[in-house]
Amino acid sequence: MESAIAIGKRTTGNWSVVDGETSYIARNLREAYITALDRLAQRNPTLLPALAAIGGKRRRIVAESAQALFPGSPHLAKPERNNWHKLGEWYVDLNLSREQVAKRVKQACLLSNVRYGGELAIKEGLSAL
Repeated sequence: MESAIAIGKRTTGNWSVVDGETSYIARNLREAYITALDRLAQRNPTLLPALAAIGGKRRRIVAESAQALFPGSPHLAKPERNNWHKLGEWYVDLNLSREQVAKRVKQACLLSNVRYGGELAIKEGLSAL
């Protein structure tokens, strides 16, 4: 299966999240990533706590605080750094490459029993990531 997030140059304003029959327009990959996680969390209320349990010593996918997202790099938790987004009561790491976004969305889909590329996908232009 090919990666749904194409690796290449940076673009803005050309992203969308397709969730079943509904498409959500996003200004950039970060916004598309947040939208995808939000849509999955609405389907599966245990998703964000499950993602919070995954992570290494230096970074987490989701955490209960900005500081807990980056235990190995506390400077990344500062609000002015714009490296995280609050999704409900959870903080989501946004300091990610396209490859990392693709991997994390696919992991979230797997935890939610959602088929990535079928039931949910992030798209750049007309191509799935």
